[in-house]
Order: sequence, then structure tokens, then C-alpha cells
Amino acid sequence: MKTLFLFQLIVLVLFITNLNAQLEGKYYIESEFEDKYLDIELHMSVNGTPLNLRNGSNDVTQRFNLEDAGNGYFYIKSDLGKYVHIENNSSNSNAKVVLWEGKGNSNTKWKFNDIGDGYYSIQSKKGTYMINQWGKRTEGTRIVMWKRYGSAWKLKTIKKGEKVNQLIRISVSDMSFKSFHNNDCSRLQGSLIVRIKNIDNLEYYNPTKNTLAPSVNYVGDYNSNLLLFNGTLNKDYHKRNINKLNNYAHNVDFIVNLNDYISGKLQLELSSNIWGCHKTCDLCSGYHCKVRYNEIRFISGYAIRSTTLKMKPHSSSNFFIKAQDGHQIKGKISMINLN
Repeated sequence: MKTLFLFQLIVLVLFITNLNAQLEGKYYIESEFEDKYLDIELHMSVNGTPLNLRNGSNDVTQRFNLEDAGNGYFYIKSDLGKYVHIENNSSNSNAKVVLWEGKGNSNTKWKFNDIGDGYYSIQSKKGTYMINQWGKRTEGTRIVMWKRYGSAWKLKTIKKGEKVNQLIRISVSDMSFKSFHNNDCSRLQGSLIVRIKNIDNLEYYNPTKNTLAPSVNYVGDYNSNLLLFNGTLNKDYHKRNINKLNNYAHNVDFIVNLNDYISGKLQLELSSNIWGCHKTCDLCSGYHCKVRYNEIRFISGYAIRSTTLKMKPHSSSNFFIKAQDGHQIKGKISMINLN
């Protein structure tokens, strides 16, 4: 009897080991609802970032690695570098599923229970199950835990070399205006436009629309170009830091192909639709906006480069925009990975 028990135990251990070996790997975790996937909220990786349902996008935020945690359990590691946890180590229903650094506790261990037709329920070692909150299937639905049952999930293997999307932020800072003669040129209006181009296929990326300054209503012009600031700036413009103006958009985000980004196939382009406005006399209340800021250059050290900039992750460059009368707008543009 003892020998039989030992044999059965060995078989069970071998079965679990084999199952874990089969499931270890990199996956998209697909919901039972059409084209909805487990996703990291707002492309963030700070501790406590919630997990949501999102439409399939091949984003890095939807890529997860299953790592063997022993005894049939796995750690779920996001490609953002952190692990899937139950918030506050909770065993209660409706506890949030979040990203957090580290692994090893029971709230970081997950079992994939085969429920047929290629689907799994995802059960925590705490005993609760991963579920879309209140059974909703809409974009952005929060992922939480439930005591009695869970949602159905399918593991979609990510093949080696498969293209991944990357969220990057184009950030402009340290902008200033320099007037070379008098203050009658202190009013500007128009827009600064930034575009990202793939130099292989000559296609342009469109910006997302979620990072505007408080009073900016839109990010794109008629061609969906990125406007870093737009509208008429006040007459004291030359005395103030441009970064503090409300109708100035500090950051705008793009989703680009990660492989193209890393390999240097993406190019940043700046163009200007900015006009300087002059008073015709000291007592005049109106302005005539006829001076165009049309010369844009990137600057590296003391060298002046062209209007295009080869993009590199986490890089930056100074630039200037020069008007026909010699006045200049200066600034710094940065590329920041958000995941």
C-alpha cells in the first residue's frame, strides 16, 4: 500500500512538472469575450497599476510570461517588468488585480485550471479566481478576484520575433522666446507640429489623444498632426516661461512598432505654423501677424542639424525655430518610453 501511494505521488509530481513545462512561456491572455485581452492600465508600470480588459493590440502591455512557481502554480510577469499580484494580499472578492514588483507570496502565485475548449480559469493560491468586474465585457473593465468562480481565459502563444507595439511620449520642455529688438514682436499664434515617420515605408504614425494640457481641446490638425502648442499666446509671452501657458500641450503620446523604434527606422519631424504678431504703433490695440517662424533646426552640442531627427529610445535634442526677422523660439524635445 505504501509502495502504491509512493508511486501515485511520483506520477502526480511528474504530471504537474510536465504541465508546468508545457505552460511556461510568453502569451497574450485572451478573455472569453471577443477580442478582449488582459491589459495593463494606461501603459503604466508603477506599483499598484490595475489590470483591465482591452481590445487586442499586440501592445507590450498585453504580453505576459508564465514562470514556474512550483506545485502547479505560476508567476505571471508582465513584459513591463513587474508581476501580477492581488492587491494588499487580499482573499476577498472584488480585490483588485494589480502590477507590483517582486514575487513569492501566495498573492503572486496562479494556477491555470483547464475548463475545456482551450480555456482556463485563473486561480490564485489565496483560493480566489480572476474575473472581469461585475461580468462586464466593455473596454477598460477592471480585473478583480472572486471567491466562487472566475472568467474563462485562453493563452495565445507569442511567437519569437513577433512585432510589438511601444507607447512613447514626445515631450517638449525648456521653451523660451527671444526678441532681438523690441517688445512689439511679443505676440505669437499658430502651432508647432511634430510627426513620426517610418523611413522604410514612409508611413506616418498618428498620435493618441490623451495627454493634452488642461485647456487644449484637440491634439491634431486636419491631417492628424501633433500640435505642441496651438492658438494665440498673450502679449507678455516673451516675459514668461512657455511651459506655464495653459494652451500649450507638454506631451503627446504615440504607439509605434518597437522593433522599428529600436533599430532606428523612425524619424522625428518638426514643422512650424507659427506667426509673429506686430503692433503697427505703440497705441494700437490690434496686431498684424505676418512674420512666419519657418526655419526649424535640431541642435546636437554646438552642431546644427536638419529638421529631422533619427529617434532613439530615451533620447533628447535641443531645437530652435527662427523667424524671418531673426526672432527665435528655443526648446528641448525628448523621447520617453512609457512601458
